[in-house]
Amino acid sequence: MSQAEQILAYLKQYGTMTLMDSIRAFHCTCLSQRVGELKNRGYHIDTIMEPNEGRGKHARYVYLGSNDIIQDVVDRELAIA
Repeated sequence: MSQAEQILAYLKQYGTMTLMDSIRAFHCTCLSQRVGELKNRGYHIDTIMEPNEGRGKHARYVYLGSNDIIQDVVDRELAIA
């Protein structure tokens, strides 16, 4: 399973992901690139910039679904089961 596929599965399960989540779960330090790949494949992922506890901001990626409505329904049904 590619990093993009792992990230997609994580987003479908948990709904959101930050770079720290990506590093902890998959040792992936290039989350923005993988999210870009997923967006290019038709997945709707929003980026929310959140303030850090100190200075600066970080991105939180939020899974909103895909262009494939049927796949979204199947994914939701599997999550409920």
